[in-house]
Amino acid sequence: MGLRNEPGRSLRPAGLRRPAFWLTFLLTAAALTGAPGRAHPATRFIPLTLGGVEFTAEVADTAEKQALGLMFRRQIPPRFAMIFPYPDEDIRTFWMKNCSVSLDLIFVNRYHQIIGITPRVPPCRTEPCPVYASPSPAMFVIEVAGGRAAELGLREGDVARFSDP
Repeated sequence: MGLRNEPGRSLRPAGLRRPAFWLTFLLTAAALTGAPGRAHPATRFIPLTLGGVEFTAEVADTAEKQALGLMFRRQIPPRFAMIFPYPDEDIRTFWMKNCSVSLDLIFVNRYHQIIGITPRVPPCRTEPCPVYASPSPAMFVIEVAGGRAAELGLREGDVARFSDP
């Protein structure tokens, strides 16, 4: 049985219908990839909502992308995030090697509920780099610019809205 569309109603999620989302998406993709107007074909982006604000989230969906994360990025746009999906819930650990900017780490469980926030994690300046762990098992980790979680008023128990990558 196929999906039926009621007259005047789109089957796409609300965030995907908004022109502002797509403009932000295209500008972010171009800025992050260095290609004018297009992202590298292997780079995937999904819409993500935190604290009622829509973000463009780059998906770190391979071991290589997860190891690279946001290394070497000189700035993080205000409505940009990186999401790290994992196949199961476990304690997740991160470090900030080769990062140029501070980041907020948002740990999320399988129900998309925020279970912990590590704010303003600074870039690693000396080795060994400090390691930051989720307070309990997490299935997703979201990175945003340092201080954004506080600006949005995010707290443990809040829900991050996104389609599983």
